[in-house]
Amino acid sequence: MRALTYLDNGATSFPKPACVYRELDRCVRTYCGNAGRASHTLSVAASEKIYECRSVIAQLVGLSKPERVVFTYNTTYAINTALYGVLNRGDHVITGKIEHNAVMRPLKSMEKEGMIALSQVDTCNTDELIKHLSVLINPKTRAVVLSHASNVLPIVLNMGKIGALCRSKGVLFIADCAQSAGLHRIDMENDNIDIVCLPSHKGLLGIQGAGALCIGENVDEKRIRPVFQGGNGVMSQSYFMSELLPERLEAGTLSTPAIASLCEGAKYVLKVGTESILSSVSALSDSAFERLSSIKGVTVYSIPNGAEHKSSVLFNLNGIPSETLASELDKRSVCVRGGLHCAPDAHRYIGTQHNGAVRASFGVFNTASDVEKLYASVKDIAVRGL
Repeated sequence: MRALTYLDNGATSFPKPACVYRELDRCVRTYCGNAGRASHTLSVAASEKIYECRSVIAQLVGLSKPERVVFTYNTTYAINTALYGVLNRGDHVITGKIEHNAVMRPLKSMEKEGMIALSQVDTCNTDELIKHLSVLINPKTRAVVLSHASNVLPIVLNMGKIGALCRSKGVLFIADCAQSAGLHRIDMENDNIDIVCLPSHKGLLGIQGAGALCIGENVDEKRIRPVFQGGNGVMSQSYFMSELLPERLEAGTLSTPAIASLCEGAKYVLKVGTESILSSVSALSDSAFERLSSIKGVTVYSIPNGAEHKSSVLFNLNGIPSETLASELDKRSVCVRGGLHCAPDAHRYIGTQHNGAVRASFGVFNTASDVEKLYASVKDIAVRGL
C-alpha cells in the first residue's frame, strides 16, 4: 500500500493504538464466545471483557454505575435508541441548527409523523443558546438534544451550563458526543447530562461496529422503551425485555471484538489524557488553518464568538467542488473528506450547502509533517489546477 497521510479522523480514527490491534487478535483467537449465553469458559471470558469495557466507559464519561452503559452498534443506534425510547407523543423537543443527520433524521421523522413538536435554535454560541432555551422550554418540553462538538465547524458547547439549565427546568439533556468523546472532558454527573451517545471508532480509537448509550442516574430506566427486542440471555422465560439496565436495551448478540477494541482504545485515551490529546490535535489544526489560509484561492472557514473544537479544518479552493478537490488530494496520498459530512444544516449555517467543503480532521497519531503534506498538496493543486 502507498504511504498515506490520513486526515479523516472525524469520520473514523486511523491508525489505532497497538494495544487495540493486540486485543482484537487475542479476542478472536482466545475468548470470542457469545457473552451471556452460557457458563462455559469462552462465554464467561467475553462477558468479563464486556463488563470491563462498561467500567472504562463509565469512568470516561463520569458515571458511577457501569451497568448504565448500554452497548449499541454505533452512535446513530444509540441516538435512535434514546430518542425513540424516551420521547412520547405530544412531547416538545429542542435541538440545534448544526446537528448531524443521526440526530436530525429521527427528530424530523417524528415531527413529520406528528409525534413531537420540534424547535431548532439558530446559534452556535453557548450563552446565546441558553438564552434561547430559556424562552423555548415549556411544560411540554421533554428533551434538549445537542451535539457536544460539531463534525463540520470548529464548535464545542459548554455542557455544564446547558445541563444546569435543563436540570433546573426538569428537561432531559441528551448529548451527541460522536466528535467529542476522546478529545473533550465529559462528566455526566457534574454537568447534569442525562444521556450521552458515543462511538467506538472515532476519538476512542476502537474499530467500527460498537457504540455506547450512557444513561445517567436521573433517568428512570423503566421509562425507556426498548427499540430493539429479542434474546440476550437474561430472563429467557419471559416474552418481554428486562426492566433493568443494560439488558433492557441490549437485544441480540453484542459485537465482542468491537467492544474489546473500544475497551482498549478508551483505556489508551484515559492513560494519555484528553487534555493532552486535544492539545496536540488543536496545535495541528491551528497550523493547518494558518498554512492553508496563506494559499491564494483557498477559503478556510471559522466561526466567530464560539468556543472552538480544534481538531479539524474546513476549506475550499477556487470554487472547485469539494468532492473533486478531495479526490485530487487522494491522488496525492492525502486522505480527507469532501461534501456535506452528513450535516447539511451546518453547511447551510456557513453558506456551503451547495458544494460542501473539504474537511481535514486530525487525530492522536498525526504530526506536523502531515500538515505540511496537506499544505503542499493543496498548494500544488492551486498552482497547477486540476
